[in-house]
Amino acid sequence: MTIKNAISLDEVLLASKTEPGKLHVLNFWASWAEPCLQMNEIFAALAAAHPTISFWDVDAETTADISLHFMVEAVPTFVFLQEGQEVRRINGSKAEELAMAIEAISTPQDLDTHLSSLINRHKVMLFIKGTPTAPRCGFTRQLLSLLASQQVEYDYFDILADETVRQGLKEYSNWPTYPQVYIRGELAGGLDIVQEMIESGTFADTLND
Repeated sequence: MTIKNAISLDEVLLASKTEPGKLHVLNFWASWAEPCLQMNEIFAALAAAHPTISFWDVDAETTADISLHFMVEAVPTFVFLQEGQEVRRINGSKAEELAMAIEAISTPQDLDTHLSSLINRHKVMLFIKGTPTAPRCGFTRQLLSLLASQQVEYDYFDILADETVRQGLKEYSNWPTYPQVYIRGELAGGLDIVQEMIESGTFADTLND
């Protein structure tokens, strides 16, 4: 599939919002960065292998409005969009992670398998409303602040971008509210429990087990 060259933020958001359920992957790059040139080749190969996904090249410097909107601070950065909302982000030259993320999204799975895959995507996995750069509820904002204070590395999923995941995970985990935090595939809890774990020291112990 041909990779589109993003010209403006409006163009990208309009395309994403008018194609419900379709994944759009944005490759933020710069011509002076050697890692970007290497990843551009991999990005092109992935685009050819996955024709149902829209792939975009975004020159991070000449299209500053797009970079600013998505708060891109370094290149390469890959942003995944569905219906105008960011659902995932990969920072840096992580070819294998990028390929696996695209493959997982493009391969149909039953809901339980899909949820299990999401939960185990990272050692610390967050299911939140919004994104780390644009949280869309107070509880999510507080959780992100807590984890930042502990310098915790994590991945996330924006449950507002996928109603099937949002509702399905409640039953899967038997936990009715968000945010939800998983450590090594096991539910740790929501904001209150994570806060208690951090204050008692058990959160750090759990991460280091």
